[in-house]
Amino acid sequence: MKATVAPSTGEVNSSSDDPQRKGKKNKRSPSKKNFKDSYGLNEAINKLADQASDSRQPVIRRAMAAEDLWKEFLTGQGNDESNNKLCPDTVSLNTVLKAWGKATQVLADHHGARNHDHLLDPAIPIYTARECVTRAQDILVEQENLYNIAAEDEENATGDVAPTDVNSYNTVMDAWAKSGSDEAIDRVEDLIRRLQKSARLSPDLRSYNALVDAYALSGRADRLEKLDRIWDHMEENPDLQPCSRTMNSILHAYSLMIKESPKQREQLANEATTKFERLKQRHAETGLPDYEPDVMSYTTAMDVWARVGTLEGTLKVEALFEELKAMQSTKQNSRPNAYSYTVLITAWSRIAWAEGAPQRVDEILETMISDKGVQLSSRPFTAALRCWSRGKTNGKAVYALNTLKRMKEIAKDEPSVTPNLQTYHAALECCSKIIDVELSQHTIALKIAFAILQSMAKDGIEANNMTYNKLLKCVETLLPAGDERNKIALAAFEKARTAGMADFSVIKAFQKGADVQVVLKAVGELGDHNGYIDFSRIPHAWKKNAR
Repeated sequence: MKATVAPSTGEVNSSSDDPQRKGKKNKRSPSKKNFKDSYGLNEAINKLADQASDSRQPVIRRAMAAEDLWKEFLTGQGNDESNNKLCPDTVSLNTVLKAWGKATQVLADHHGARNHDHLLDPAIPIYTARECVTRAQDILVEQENLYNIAAEDEENATGDVAPTDVNSYNTVMDAWAKSGSDEAIDRVEDLIRRLQKSARLSPDLRSYNALVDAYALSGRADRLEKLDRIWDHMEENPDLQPCSRTMNSILHAYSLMIKESPKQREQLANEATTKFERLKQRHAETGLPDYEPDVMSYTTAMDVWARVGTLEGTLKVEALFEELKAMQSTKQNSRPNAYSYTVLITAWSRIAWAEGAPQRVDEILETMISDKGVQLSSRPFTAALRCWSRGKTNGKAVYALNTLKRMKEIAKDEPSVTPNLQTYHAALECCSKIIDVELSQHTIALKIAFAILQSMAKDGIEANNMTYNKLLKCVETLLPAGDERNKIALAAFEKARTAGMADFSVIKAFQKGADVQVVLKAVGELGDHNGYIDFSRIPHAWKKNAR
C-alpha cells in the first residue's frame, strides 16, 4: 500500500468537545461523505496530528481525535452502504502514531501547555508525555500483531490489515527519545531489536538516529562514550552510515554535558569541536551531501562554545557564525536562522561584563532584522534584553521599553516576534539592574517596570510568581527605604497573594523590599516578633498557582 496524503479536503472537527464521548451528534464530525478515498482520510488525520504538535492546543485531545477517526474507518463505522468500503492504510496508521508522538514532545517540552481540559474525561486516561508515547507503542504493537495473524490466514491475505513499516517504528522511537522518560533508551533499543528480528523489516538510519537522540537527551554519565560506540557501529555498517543529523545530536549532547559539568566545559567544547571537524573532513573527502554540515550543525556547535561562558569561547562562536554566513552564497539552505542569531546573542549575554558586549548584541540584532531570509521570533530579542540587564551600560530600562515597542511593531507582520512571558521578565530585569546613579533615572525605571506589567496584562499574559519576584526586586533597588517603598512593595505582595502566586520566592523578595514591621503584619501568623518567617506554613491559597 502506498503511503500518500491528499491535498486539502473538507473541514475537520478540532473542537475540544468530543461528541462521541458526550453522546451528542456533531454535524462537523468527519464521515464517509467527507472522504472520496484514503487520501482525504489521511489528510484529515494529518490535520489533527499537526494540531497535536501545537502547544497552544489541547494536544492530548487532538491525538485522541486522530486515533478515533482512524479507528472509526478501521472498524467500518465511518463507511455507509452507498460507497465502497474505505480502509485506512499504512499512512493512516503512521499519521496516528505521529499525532501521539507530537503530543509526547509538547508535553515533554512545554509543561505549561493547555493540556488539562480532558482530565475529568474517563475516556482519555492519558496525562503525561510517557503515557502519550506508551499509547503510540501500544497501537504499533497491536497493529503488528493483527497483521501477523492476518498473514497466517490464507483467505484474508492481509488485504484488510495495513502493515506496519519501518517508519511506524521510527515514529515511536523518536517519540520515546524526546519524551524525557528514564526508560527512553531501553524502549528504543527494544524496538530496534524487534526490527532486527523481523522477517520483513530492518532498522535504518532514522532508527539509529532516534537511539542517538535518546542517549543525547538522557542524564546518563556515560552517554558520550555510548554515543561514540553507536557512531562507530554505524560507520561499520554500509546501510547505516551516520550523517550530519547524527552529528547534530551528538553535539547537542556535549552542549548539555557542559551545563551539567561546568568545570569540564572547555575540555568538552574542544572534544565537540574535534568531532565537528571530523564531520567536515568526511564531507571534504567524500563529497557526499549526507556528511555536509547544515545550519543546525553549525548552530549546535556554536551553542557548545556559547555555554563555555568565556570571551575566548564567544569569539569561537563568532568564527563559526561567520563560517556559516559565508556558506549561504553557495548553499541556499546553509544560512543563519533565528536560532543561530539567538545562540550568538546568548554567547555575548553570558559575558555581558565584557566591554562592548551590549553594543555587539545590538549589531547582531540589527543584522538579523535586516536579513529578509530569517524568520524572526521573540527569542533573539529576549536574549538581547538579558545581555543588557547583565551589562555595565546606562539606560537599561529605556532600552527594555524601546525593545518591547519595536517587537510589537514587527509583530504586526510577524506574530512570532510578539513578546512572551520570558521577554517581559528579561525587560523587568533590565529595570531592576540599572547602574545609573541619578535618582531621576531610578524613578523612570520604576515607572517603566509598572508599564511593563500593564503591557503584559493588555497582551493577555498572566503574571506568575517569577513576575512578582522581579517586580519586588525593582521596588527594592529603585526606591529608597521609607513609606513609599513600603506601600508599593505591600501592594505588589498583596496582588501576588490574591493571585495565588505568593510562594517562598515572592515572600523573600517582599522581605527585601519592605521594612520588617510591614512584612510581619502582612504575613500574620507566619512571622514572629524576631522577624523570622516560617515558610513551611505558607497557606496553600497563597501559592496555589505558583510554578
